[in-house]
Amino acid sequence: MSALAFARQVAQWLVRFEIVALTAIYFYFVISDSVPLAAFVLLALIWLARWWTTGTLTIATAFDLPIAILLVGSLVSLSVSTNGSLSLPKVYGVVLSAAIFYAVVNQIATRRALASAAFWLALVGAGIALAGLI
Repeated sequence: MSALAFARQVAQWLVRFEIVALTAIYFYFVISDSVPLAAFVLLALIWLARWWTTGTLTIATAFDLPIAILLVGSLVSLSVSTNGSLSLPKVYGVVLSAAIFYAVVNQIATRRALASAAFWLALVGAGIALAGLI
């Protein structure tokens, strides 16, 4: 196996691992109100891997513009906040929520995958809610 073929296999594995990685990052965020820089680096690597393996960063949706406006608005509100340490966790939540949305959009290709994703989304949502109670 050539180095390029191995790198492509690793990239494809990273793309399949995206929802698991985001779930772990979100659990950590709910418990600690922070997201380590390494988590954002991992997400960037996953998105670059998707771009390399599929030729696109994400599938276009009708929600792209509203999500972009929400992300920009969050950054603007953080820049004018009088207490950035209180505002930053909210921005993390918006960014992670957008990342989860796009991870789900890019992973679901069939009705069966949609049904499976709905089940896991409900399970993970319940888990995050329980983690938030801790």
